[in-house]
Amino acid sequence: MFSKMEISHYSGLIINMNDIAKNLVSRLKELDYKISFCESCTGGMLASNLIGVSGASNVIEESYITYSENAKNKILGVSFETIKNYDVVSKEVSIEMVNGLKKITNSQVCCSVTGYAGPTTNNPNIPVGTFFYSIIIKDKLFSFTNVIVCERNEFRQKVCLEIFNKIYELLQ
Repeated sequence: MFSKMEISHYSGLIINMNDIAKNLVSRLKELDYKISFCESCTGGMLASNLIGVSGASNVIEESYITYSENAKNKILGVSFETIKNYDVVSKEVSIEMVNGLKKITNSQVCCSVTGYAGPTTNNPNIPVGTFFYSIIIKDKLFSFTNVIVCERNEFRQKVCLEIFNKIYELLQ
C-alpha cells in the first residue's frame, strides 16, 4: 500500500491516490465536466477519494454503491438476464451499469466498476482479482478489464488508482 506522502510515478501512471485525485478534479474543472460513479467492488472508494479533494463539489454530480444484483437492477436497470448469462462480474454488466448511470445522472463522465475483490469468487471461471470497468465520456463508451491479485482492501485501492488514471488519460 502506498503512503499518503509518497509521490511516485510508474510508466506514466500516478500511483499516489491524493495526486491523481487532485489532477482529475483539476482536469474536470478545466473542462467544466461533472462526474458520477456506480461502484460495486470498490464500495464507494472512487467517490470518497475524489470527494477528499478540495473543490470536488464542483465536479461530483452523484454516485451510487450498487453492490447487490438487486441494486444494480433497481437503480441502474441492469438486466437480471445479463447477470445470469454473463455473471455479475462481467464486461456486459459493467456496460449496462454505466449506461444506466448515464441515463439517471447525465454527467459528462460516468464510470462503473464490478469485480471480485476476494478472498472468494462466485464463479470458478472468473478468478479473484478480476474487475471490469466502463467509462462514458460525453457519449463515447470505453470498457476495460484487469486482474489484480492482492489483499481485498489493497485491491480496492489499486482498482481506484487504475480507474482514476484511465479517466485522466481519456480526458487529455
